Amino acid sequence: MGIIGIAEIVLGLFLQGEIIGKDGKPVSEARLARGFEQLFNLKFGSIYDKVSEVFTRKPYNLTKTLDALRNAIVKEDRKRKNR
Repeated sequence: MGIIGIAEIVLGLFLQGEIIGKDGKPVSEARLARGFEQLFNLKFGSIYDKVSEVFTRKPYNLTKTLDALRNAIVKEDRKRKNR
C-alpha cells in the first residue's frame, strides 16, 4: 500500500466525519493526516495534493485500497466461519 492508499483511508475517515477531537467536533482532514503521518512514520507533503490524486484515479480504481481492505476482512470472515 502506497502513500496514495493511505491518503484514501484518511479521506474516507474524514468524509465519514465520525473521528471526533477533544473539542467534540469532527477533526479536520489536515489533523487526521498528521495523525497518520505520526502513526505510520511517513510524510504526505500536502494531504490535499494526495487527495486530488485519489480523485484523479480511473473510476474503477477510485476506492482501490478501501476495496482491498474490505476484501481482506471478508476473506478472513469466511475462513473463520469454515473452521
